[in-house]
Amino acid sequence: MAIKGKTKSRSRRVVAVPPRPPVYVRKPPFWRRPIVWILVAVLAAGGATFGILNALSHKHERELKASTLLAVNSFEAALDSKFPPSPDSRPSQPTGYIVYPTLATDLADVESGKLKAADAESKGKSLASSAKASGDAVQALNVTKLIPENGPYGQVASVHGLGATRIEMTDAVNLITHAFRVYASIGGLMQEAAKATDKAERSALIATAKDLVTQAQGLFNEGYQKITNIKGQLAPIQPNPFPPAPGGGLGG
Repeated sequence: MAIKGKTKSRSRRVVAVPPRPPVYVRKPPFWRRPIVWILVAVLAAGGATFGILNALSHKHERELKASTLLAVNSFEAALDSKFPPSPDSRPSQPTGYIVYPTLATDLADVESGKLKAADAESKGKSLASSAKASGDAVQALNVTKLIPENGPYGQVASVHGLGATRIEMTDAVNLITHAFRVYASIGGLMQEAAKATDKAERSALIATAKDLVTQAQGLFNEGYQKITNIKGQLAPIQPNPFPPAPGGGLGG
């Protein structure tokens, strides 16, 4: 019987499978990512929309300025036509207007007696009649018809709002009308001073008239300045082409 020899038992070795390398997904370059293109498209569309809206806004503002300036110029021309004829009123360089330029001199001549009583009374009567006629004519101006409601320009650039231009022109009419009412009162005082035989009484009447002249000039200038302020916002102020008128005035 054969004797089996001792042999080493062979173990079955299993070779381990190496781990699979991880799968990496390569991301496309930043500029090729869809989200980037979407963002670029959105920004481009937004920029184009903003540009279009901005251009439309500027176009609307230019058209509104042009239409408002045209209306204000028409209003100013209508207003100027209501003032006393030359030489009792005339344009003043570059944007103002002067009414009754010889009034201060006439009052001084009435007070000193340099102007004869008959002439002084005639000038006073002429002033009262002229100022009343101009005041009535200015008051009758239809601002609503001349100035559109959409004019948003106020007395200064910081004051804007629907109807602001119409409000300013209405105030101008009221102030200038009031000024002519005061001028009419001065004409009445001139007539009384011309009739006064007492020098002290005549001087007192003329002193009151001079105070009223200051008031009337202030009202008129304030009202007319409102027109200038609006026009200054709408276009560069051009020099007044009209030369100063010769002297005279109040029928004298």
